[in-house]
Amino acid sequence: LKRSAFEVHKPQVLNRHCLSHHPSNPYLCLIAQEGARFIESDLFFWQSKYDMDMLAWQPNYGIYERKEGVCLRQGGDSQNKADIDVDCAKRLGDRMTTLVQDLWDSKSNIGGFLDGCYHHCPSLPHGNRIDGKTALEAFAE
Repeated sequence: LKRSAFEVHKPQVLNRHCLSHHPSNPYLCLIAQEGARFIESDLFFWQSKYDMDMLAWQPNYGIYERKEGVCLRQGGDSQNKADIDVDCAKRLGDRMTTLVQDLWDSKSNIGGFLDGCYHHCPSLPHGNRIDGKTALEAFAE
């Protein structure tokens, strides 16, 4: 999927600095963890470190000690958080938190709202607060 999306969108969406950094694997620029550090414009993202789609379906390439590469228990339902392996989700959430914090520390043009709830796309109104602010209030700053 990454390669096909890469082939379709390469000319329009990929940062040339990222492409020069990954000449043999330019599709890596589609992955936020690789491509975000090359963003020069302002960016605000709203993401859960326990994103239900990420935990259930995104391959993590074996780095979380699961052969199938995801935290969804075999035969589980991605809509049911009880079917997500808690240890796997914690490792993934901790890694995402570290990556995001490193990005925020190194790129003043990138901000965001990283919550710890089990969802994919946030729905409004959203009552979660970080440092006393909702995601929309954080964005407004």
